[in-house]
Order: sequence, then structure tokens, then C-alpha cells
Amino acid sequence: MRNLLLIIFSLLLLAACTNSALRTQHSQLAKADSLCSVQPDSALALLSQLESEMLTADKATRMYYQLLCIKATDKAYITHTSDSLIQEVLQYYIRKNDRHHLPEAYYYAGRVCRDLGDAPQALDYFQKAIDILPTEDEYELKSRIYSQMGTLFYYQQMYDEALKCTRKCYDLDVLRNDSIGIIYDLRDIADIYRKIHKEDSALICYQSAYSISKQIRQENMYGMIVNQMVALYLHKGEFSIAKELLQNTLSYVNTPNKSSTYSIAAKLYQAIGMTDSATYYYNTLLDCGTIYAKEVAHRSLAEIAIKQNNKKLITTHLQSYLALHDSIQKMNQSESLHRIQSLYNYQLREKENQRLEIKNKEKIAIVGRNGSGKSTLLKAIVNNELLSEGIGTEKFAIYKEGNPSIGYLKQIEFQDDSITMMDEILKV
Repeated sequence: MRNLLLIIFSLLLLAACTNSALRTQHSQLAKADSLCSVQPDSALALLSQLESEMLTADKATRMYYQLLCIKATDKAYITHTSDSLIQEVLQYYIRKNDRHHLPEAYYYAGRVCRDLGDAPQALDYFQKAIDILPTEDEYELKSRIYSQMGTLFYYQQMYDEALKCTRKCYDLDVLRNDSIGIIYDLRDIADIYRKIHKEDSALICYQSAYSISKQIRQENMYGMIVNQMVALYLHKGEFSIAKELLQNTLSYVNTPNKSSTYSIAAKLYQAIGMTDSATYYYNTLLDCGTIYAKEVAHRSLAEIAIKQNNKKLITTHLQSYLALHDSIQKMNQSESLHRIQSLYNYQLREKENQRLEIKNKEKIAIVGRNGSGKSTLLKAIVNNELLSEGIGTEKFAIYKEGNPSIGYLKQIEFQDDSITMMDEILKV
């Protein structure tokens, strides 16, 4: 009797310790989740500390841990190089029909695919995340999803689709009262308008973003928007307005905006004949500008040197310009081929989706020889029955959008071998 009590006591103590450890793990994971958006490096450090504990954790905890690792990596602007981890997480939440974690898993699957250069698959995952999110909730995640979709469409030069997504993102940020998000949305909408030659609409968006950035005293964003406005006025040939705005933005120059601000300043001063000021800013760009800004600076300094008949500077700047130009051409050719391939893949996938889509009242037939799995497939569609992949013990489930109601008429075997098929037909 005494031994039995000791065993019971030991089991209870073990269960208490296990529950305590599980609660600690969940608490640490929740802390890491909260750190992802504000301090992703700290989140990564905390997750790294928990790595050994995850080896013995239950599968639900491990999947949540892996999702957080992907999230923290993404928030830290570390490029994803493989989709193996997110695919494991995604398939787990699909099988579990976990509506809490599945939208975020789809979102990060899209982010991973974007880094891997598969824009069509990224867009597909983003759309699936939107489809399963509740209509009146999760505005922050929806905003991020539409922002990502808008950006992908923009870089594939699908401006109508980009505009639709970016407007949805703007509407969600208005509902969230997110001033920073609204400024970025207005800037992105304006950029799309410029691409489709609607400069007046673009200017209205820039002016709205400018007003909000002034109200909330965000100097970095203020400078960013003013740069865009100056560039637009410069493009329209309204130099006096551009110069007046430029004087304001030059006092807000910071590292992220420096190359853009100095490039616009140099172009404006060159356009209005202020050669000394233009030369100053072009030379400044040779130290702090992007590769694109440096290319333009060397070309423009060469043009100025030609007018001044300075042969030494002409040679120096032309040589540097040609070297940078060749580098940029190679980069652009690679990006153009990638964009064309992504757009082609997207269009092919859209056609295939339309071909495979089963619409209401549409009839299809599944054809195959005996034992090929026709009935098993239908059962899986109806009951979400898990199917074997044929490798190990892993399973997968069929995904159905919109939770449709599906009926199933079972296959009936003939019980009486003496009855012909015609007899069965006549019974009906």
C-alpha cells in the first residue's frame, strides 16, 4: 500500500513538473511573439535559447516555435533562403484547420516565396490568407497582406491590380487609425498613379501624405514625401514650386533619404542653370549615393565638364559612368528576365486555376482504372480524410476554400451475382 502511494505521488509530481515546464515554454514563446515586431533581434535570441527545449516539446509547440522563428527572421529583414520550414508549419496548420495560426502561416509562406523569387506562388498564399481571415477582424494582418500583394503586382507592372490592393491596404489602415501606415499607403498609391501617367492624382496623394507627416511630426517621412513631390514638380517643369519645396527638405536630410534628396537637388539645380550647386550635390552623391545615383552623377558631371571644356574631368567621369552603366545594365537584364518569367508564370497559373475551378452546377468526371484511388480521393474531399504521401508516416489533407457543404453517394456493390446490370437499371 505504501509503495502504491509513493508511485501515485511520483506520478502526480511528474505531471505537475511537466505542466509547469509546458507553461514556461508557452510563456517564453508568447514573449518572443510580442518581441517580433518591435525587437526582432531580441526575439531571435530568445528563440535560439529555446531551441534545445523544442526537441522534446509536443508537435503543436514545435510548430508554433518554427512559425515564430520564420516571423522573427522576416521582421529582422533577413532574406529567406528555403521554404522547407514554412511548408512543414503550413501543412500542419492546414491539417489541423487551425484558424488562429493558419492565416499567419499563409502570410509567411508568401513572404518566403517572395524572397525566393516565386511571385505567383507568393500571391497565391497571400490570397489564401485573406480568404480565411474573418471579415471584421485582423485588420493589421490584412493590411500587411494587401501591402505585399500590391508591391508584387507593382514590380510585375500590373498597375491596376497593384492599385486595388494598395487602396484596400489604405482603407484598413484608416480603420486602424495607423498614421504611419496611411502615409506609406498614400505614397505607394501616388507612385502607381505616376506609372499610369495620372500626375494630378499622384500629387493629391503626396499632398495628403505630406500634411499627415507634418501633423504627427515624423521628419523622416516628411522628407521622403517632399522628395517625391519635388521629383514630380521637376518632371512637370514647375521649377519654382520644386525649388521652394526642396529648400524645406534639405533641412531634414537623413541617411535613408540622403541619396534621393541630393539626386533631386542636383537635377533641379542643373535644370534651372545653377551649375555650381548642381556640381556640389553631384560630387556629394559620389560618396553617399546609390549605384544608380552615382551613375547619373558621373554622367551629369561629364556633361558639365564638356560645357566647361575640362578634358581631364570629362575623361574621368565618362570612364566611371560607363563602368557603372555596364554594371546596372547587367542587373537590369537579370531583373527584367525575372520579372517577365514571374509574370508569365502568374498568367499561366491563373489560366490553370480557371481551367481547374469547379463552379456551381458544373459536372466533372474522375476517370481512372480500378484501384487508382478515385473513391479514396472523393472520400478525402468529403471527410478531409488524411491521405498518405507514400513517404514515411507523414500525411496531407485536401484544402477546400469557403467551407462548402459536400454530399457523397457511396459506391454500392452488387450483392446478387445472378442479377444483370440491365436488371439493376430497370429497378431504378
